[in-house]
Amino acid sequence: MDEGYLTEGDVFEEELDLSRLTLPAELLTALRPPVVYGGFGRRAVAALIDAPLLFLLTVLAMSLASLTAIGGGTVGGEVTRGVLFLALAAALVAALAVSLAFHVLCWGHGGQTPGMMLLGLQVVRQDGEEIGFIRAFLRWVGYLLALLPLGLGMLLVFFQPRRRGLHDLLAGTCVIRVGSESKQ
Repeated sequence: MDEGYLTEGDVFEEELDLSRLTLPAELLTALRPPVVYGGFGRRAVAALIDAPLLFLLTVLAMSLASLTAIGGGTVGGEVTRGVLFLALAAALVAALAVSLAFHVLCWGHGGQTPGMMLLGLQVVRQDGEEIGFIRAFLRWVGYLLALLPLGLGMLLVFFQPRRRGLHDLLAGTCVIRVGSESKQ
């Protein structure tokens, strides 16, 4: 086969790279499949799937933290109110640490929690790229803020055209269905 030319009977097996074409933007957009954003229901079910694993990890961490605080704070076998307060504080810090680690690690590396994987959802930046760990941390902080006023920050998903909650708006992210084109 001549270099760069196909003759009759030759098979061309290279995949077409649309980014190398010099076509009008309208035509490239028409060739690209549309983005499908993850809605409230699918995202809620993904969170419910994640809940047992997150609950188990949280209970283990809280138990370990409070038992360590009680064991380290007792003097002569007596547990005082101060020690119980310290144990409660340690348990709450452990619960936040588990949530932080779970979400930031899952979102920052691949954009999916186990529940999101099962339901075909992925957190991406607005340009469709992975969010990374810093943006995942910002999203987690926004997630906590969205939950605080009775979950009202989550209801924004119903009103935003890209189905973004408060946490997505703060972090510059969106949730898409895996398999839909993620480039804007």
